[in-house]
Amino acid sequence: VTDASAVVTLTLLGAAELEGSTTVNTNEGVATFADVRVNKGGAGYKLVASAPGYASATSEAFDTTAPGAAAKQVQVLR
Repeated sequence: VTDASAVVTLTLLGAAELEGSTTVNTNEGVATFADVRVNKGGAGYKLVASAPGYASATSEAFDTTAPGAAAKQVQVLR
């Protein structure tokens, strides 16, 4: 739904934390997290995107090699 308007929150499953802006408003149904990063390297992390009134979306597992490294591009489509 490209005209959807929602507030989307991104959380991390794993032994690290996300840094940056983890809650954003959608623009034409797309949530963009421009400055989110994982605070330490590790394996098997998953991202979860959630918004009130919508089912949550969970990414495939991914690894990071260094703190703050870009790990994954995530698009939440409706």
